[in-house]
Amino acid sequence: MPEGYLLMSASERDRSHLVRRVIEKTLSQREAAERLDIGWRQLKRLVRAGRRHGAGGLVSRQRGRAAHNRLPETTRLRIEHLLRETCPDFGPTLASEKSAERDGIVVSRETVRRIQTRLQPHRPKKRREKRVFQIRDRRPRFGELVQIDGSPHDWFEGRRTGPGRKRRTNWMRRWP
Repeated sequence: MPEGYLLMSASERDRSHLVRRVIEKTLSQREAAERLDIGWRQLKRLVRAGRRHGAGGLVSRQRGRAAHNRLPETTRLRIEHLLRETCPDFGPTLASEKSAERDGIVVSRETVRRIQTRLQPHRPKKRREKRVFQIRDRRPRFGELVQIDGSPHDWFEGRRTGPGRKRRTNWMRRWP
């Protein structure tokens, strides 16, 4: 076994422990797959890698490598130059449209926003604070809060019945 350190995340460490228990046959494959929330075929692949390469076989091989869809360094530098020199006050959407129109650099607005944030000219909008509403005190008796029409307008056009019925005045009449 080669000497040195093996860097593992917490989830990889837990995975390694369960795979080691499966190899030692103190835990069934089905139970380990359920605990890891993966299929039993995926677990068999991990067990095979654990037998061949030890704990190092369970560590992600992509660690330390660049992403396959990463923006090329030359393109990123051209966009940074464009953002600094020609359009420092543009927002991400307009800057991405102008870079495609003028320079032929087609990148998403999110990519431009990320570059602008790193360069510091783009400041994201601050979130508005939620308004605080006064909570109404409870009424002392159930059903005490009654909806009352306090408006002077005769909304029911004289059809309202019962005591306390208001008479319509001239200023309350509907327009012809």
